[in-house]
Amino acid sequence: MKKLLNALAQPEQGTALAGVLFDFGVAQPVSRYVAVDALLPHLDRALAPEQVERVLRVHVRPAFERERVRARTRGDRVGDWLSPEMKSELRALVAKPVVPDRVFLEAFVKQDAVQHLLRSIIQETLERFLHALKAGGEQAAGGVGGLVGAMGRGAFGMANSLSKGLLGGLGAQVEQQLKQAANTFIANSMNLMMDRLVVILVAPETAQRGARMVAGGFDKLLELRTSTVLDRAERLPQDALWAAASGLLAHNLARPEVRAGLLEEARHALELEGARTVADLLTEAGALEAWRAEFVATFGPWLNDLAKDPAFKAWTQAL
Repeated sequence: MKKLLNALAQPEQGTALAGVLFDFGVAQPVSRYVAVDALLPHLDRALAPEQVERVLRVHVRPAFERERVRARTRGDRVGDWLSPEMKSELRALVAKPVVPDRVFLEAFVKQDAVQHLLRSIIQETLERFLHALKAGGEQAAGGVGGLVGAMGRGAFGMANSLSKGLLGGLGAQVEQQLKQAANTFIANSMNLMMDRLVVILVAPETAQRGARMVAGGFDKLLELRTSTVLDRAERLPQDALWAAASGLLAHNLARPEVRAGLLEEARHALELEGARTVADLLTEAGALEAWRAEFVATFGPWLNDLAKDPAFKAWTQAL
């Protein structure tokens, strides 16, 4: 045992042993390291609200603030985060016309809030038109061009007389009648307008126009500075959002159906990969040599220090 301690205290021997440990470890099947039944208890501990809240408060949110400062210094744009190939693929994706589901739209336009919004827009448009018509008639009566200005000086007398007749003495009555007619039209025509709106929304031309609009918005997004995006995100209720994150994770992790789904997926993963060695997976990812070098560089000195630890020495002497 003394010989082992002396060997571990030497840097080259510690490095050699770390390499042996790594090679032995990665030669084991994945299933040796993954216990499906222990998965959920581990997640419960790792994603406990107090743990998540601490990570968000101590690490994530300060990192977000530091990134905002770095983004202002860098001056890069959103598009710089994407490769040319990725930008081309994403733009082709967003520029592809998508016709919405007709059944969904028919249900959507029947919502009271939607009908109220459209009814208000139509009503306000008609009222603005009536107001403009009345204002035009009053301007004509006063000698100002208004709606009849384009008719020229020679026709002004007739226009003036006409405007006085329609919008002068009977102006208020006519206006009220027109408003009532507009309201009746809106009330009787809403279902027809909703049906027509659905037809317009599912039309191929609408889908193409929408795709062009989205593609244009995508191009503008790529030109935005990263700092601008982060600054705009800061305008959101940050305290409420960060506080809600831990509760959201805890809520979903406590749902029986979510827990059952996680276990099912873990079992499926083990069925596919459990018999393979860790070395196989790392080799497939092109990371085996890099992981080995990092492990040896870290645990070689660690083993040297372990050999000098009084508690470890006492343990070996008791063997």
